[in-house]
Amino acid sequence: MPPEANSEKTEQTVKNDQHYTCWVLFAVSGATRNPDMISMMLKMDPDRAMHGVGDREGVWQLNSTRGAEESLESHIQELLERLQPVRHEIRRIVRDARVEFYCAVEKDPGAVGEFVLPPRLMLMIGYLGATLVWDVSEKGADENGEGESWSEPEKADVDSGPAPDYELMPSPFEEK
Repeated sequence: MPPEANSEKTEQTVKNDQHYTCWVLFAVSGATRNPDMISMMLKMDPDRAMHGVGDREGVWQLNSTRGAEESLESHIQELLERLQPVRHEIRRIVRDARVEFYCAVEKDPGAVGEFVLPPRLMLMIGYLGATLVWDVSEKGADENGEGESWSEPEKADVDSGPAPDYELMPSPFEEK
């Protein structure tokens, strides 16, 4: 393969190896959500489930299986591929539960914490009615946060307007 044809992939790999590591999970949670019910509705077992007790909400969770050194995009893409067969059921669940992709990123000290997701992934996340939650920290920070520029995780709503009529919206999961 000519070097110029592979330069984009090489640049992406080098950027990820040198500037950040990450992991991503998909979670359904809510005070009225029982993980067993979510599994039954989706006909899918979670990677992790926690039942709500007292003030703690129930959580149904899928974890990306990609390595921490792989791109944020590849983690999200993998989860979207796993969720694709149950996308219609997720759209029903989102009406009374919180559905989110939680992205934890550990960047190298001094590296810029800028991450770009392609429009197609953002459209697919929005179609599910999911929210992106970011937790960005610096590698090498001690338990007291020294050397770390940490802040509360930020939520990035894909759709900030009124909820779309999901029944009429065409699916971005299906190729034309």
